[in-house]
Amino acid sequence: MEQISELNTKKEELEEEFQSKENEIKTRKLEKEEQISRMQREITDYETKINEASRILNEIESASLSRQEELEKVDTNKRKTLTVDLFAPLFLVSIVANIVLGGQALHLYNLDELAKTAALSFMPAKLNEIDDTPIQQMAAIQRRKDENFGAKSEYLRRKYASYKGRD
Repeated sequence: MEQISELNTKKEELEEEFQSKENEIKTRKLEKEEQISRMQREITDYETKINEASRILNEIESASLSRQEELEKVDTNKRKTLTVDLFAPLFLVSIVANIVLGGQALHLYNLDELAKTAALSFMPAKLNEIDDTPIQQMAAIQRRKDENFGAKSEYLRRKYASYKGRD
């Protein structure tokens, strides 16, 4: 009898364990089914989003192609007119700028200095004298520059009346 009671208790324990495992399996199965249904909903949502994006992309492509065709049909005469219309004012602005800069250059130097400068560009340089060292040649170049253009302080004094520099 004792064995029977032990077997009965063991049977009851096993049945309880079986029942708990069966419940656990059912809950897992339900969870998995919920996950699968959620994933299926997400897939359909993504498919609709992809289809919508494809439709919008196709509309954009067709619009850009039609716009490109319209641009190709634009008359080339209009393009030429635009460049000529733009070229003339720019040319006039360039002429005015050149006159202004030329006036400033003439104001900076007097005509005698400009004549000496022009004459210097046509005179051959005497730098190849054998007796002179490079230092003596540099000193001679500095003297000629100062004679023709004046010292740096004189130039700055002409340009800025308030300049008080060293000679």
